Amino acid sequence: MLTRIDAFVVMSQCDFAAKYGLDHFELSMQALYGMTKRFTAEGAIRAFIQKYPDQTLEQLAEWAEDENCHVRRLVSEGTRPRLPLAPRLPQFIKDPRPVLRLLDKLKADPEQMVRRSVANNLNDIAKDNPELVVKTLREWRESNNKGTQWIVSHASRTLVKQGHEDALGLLGYSPNLAIRVQGLQLNKTAIRMGEDLIFEFEVQSTNDKQQDIMVDYVIHHMKANGKLTPKVFKLAKKNLKGGKTLRLSKKHPFRQISTRKYYSGKHLLEIQINGKIYAQAEFKLE
Repeated sequence: MLTRIDAFVVMSQCDFAAKYGLDHFELSMQALYGMTKRFTAEGAIRAFIQKYPDQTLEQLAEWAEDENCHVRRLVSEGTRPRLPLAPRLPQFIKDPRPVLRLLDKLKADPEQMVRRSVANNLNDIAKDNPELVVKTLREWRESNNKGTQWIVSHASRTLVKQGHEDALGLLGYSPNLAIRVQGLQLNKTAIRMGEDLIFEFEVQSTNDKQQDIMVDYVIHHMKANGKLTPKVFKLAKKNLKGGKTLRLSKKHPFRQISTRKYYSGKHLLEIQINGKIYAQAEFKLE
């Protein structure tokens, strides 16, 4: 059993290969192949993609069919254009088609960890090439494989939050709804850090047909420059029957977290359904 300390030793060895092994392609590939099974070579492989793009992509295409799931995951994770805590791959931000060809080999992988990496890679690509990702997911949508269907849903999450109509349509959510949102109420219009913002509202059907709705809420946070920046949060997925009304509520905590710095001042809450804004209300953070 590999311990956490052992894994971090392997991490440093991956870094060593990326720094000192660039002039020894075959040997370095053998080393990264062995080490990624024990930790991950997703950061180290990027140096070889940059220096030997064709050779490395050819090697990754072979690894996409490897029996080891950690090796297959490396194929996807190592080619993510915007992999966190790693250098970006600008050539794939500009043209991700070489990556998409690799991901196509992994779209029905039996391991969830590999499929999750594929979905995250596609989500990265969608930030710069949304139409190409939607086209790919539309093709994958025809598959009967449940794992592939999960990728389609998870890979489109950023596009869905952005209200991308084609991405929403892939998941069965029409942007053209017959609804009315009313009665948006906040528990208070001025809150302090450590308190919760509680809000509720109604979604009323205005026709006699059932409609699938994806309900999100958007909080526009005050930034240091005095401007508001939106952040989308998930709320609910519902089947709204014809002529019926749904009452929804949500408690949103305002707590200090490492990934966001809060500033006092005006904030804005919006209700977003199937990518469109239907109601809004202002509040102050003190």
